[in-house]
Amino acid sequence: MPDKRRVILLRHAQSTANSMRLLTGRNDPQLTRLGIRQAKRASRVIKKRFPSIDILYASPMKRCLATAGIIAKKTGAPVIPDELLMETDFGEWEGASREELIQKPEWNKYAKDPFHFHFPGGESPQDVKKRILQFRDNLLKRTDWENVAVISHYTPIVF
Repeated sequence: MPDKRRVILLRHAQSTANSMRLLTGRNDPQLTRLGIRQAKRASRVIKKRFPSIDILYASPMKRCLATAGIIAKKTGAPVIPDELLMETDFGEWEGASREELIQKPEWNKYAKDPFHFHFPGGESPQDVKKRILQFRDNLLKRTDWENVAVISHYTPIVF
């Protein structure tokens, strides 16, 4: 019998660092006013398309928990923070602007193969992929849900 459960993937709403176009992994910025509006809109869309959400999983970063909290108010689903959903640790590149990043000696290596680049002092997207696959396996072992929403970051969602 096919598994009819659904997983809804959602990137967090706009944060203050996003609005400044800064590379943000483990820094922990708040949502902007626009981000709050985005999360409210997402909550309405999710509630309309998926009337029953059993669980909201979220990265423990403020921007994800705030997004999840707004959705939880609309859906009534509990929010479960999970460190496996955290964004890439960008190490020494954390908080840099694009202008600063393209000046770095490793930029060309990153630009040629971003999904296999190891950020100096941080991790690689492949490390993130391992965490996300572990999260997926843990989630699929559970049998107490039909619809879940996962609020995370760009790189984890890509995998």
